[in-house]
Amino acid sequence: ITVAHPSGEFAMNSLLEGAASPESVGVFAREPLEDLMVSGFDPSIRLKILFGDRDWMRTSANEGSAARVVSEIQARNTASSASIHLVPNAGHHLYLNNAPDFVSHILSDF
Repeated sequence: ITVAHPSGEFAMNSLLEGAASPESVGVFAREPLEDLMVSGFDPSIRLKILFGDRDWMRTSANEGSAARVVSEIQARNTASSASIHLVPNAGHHLYLNNAPDFVSHILSDF
């Protein structure tokens, strides 16, 4: 128990919406990043989406969402640079699990 202001709890409540179905209970984003990335994307920015090859977030839904973002950005502006990459031997925190490959991906655009 703490006397600190519950900022994290307020943030989670304002960012997420509860969801329940006969199969599961969970949350989803009130403003999904997928929609915002496509509608508000500046084509002068190079987008590189990275997943660790052992990332627990690397579900078919998340990879599918990333693929849709990349294809929609490329369809809107063929000059845009958008891509998806897997970092080998890395989980969700790929910058810690495989720092050399993560840094290589980041620096390859400069």
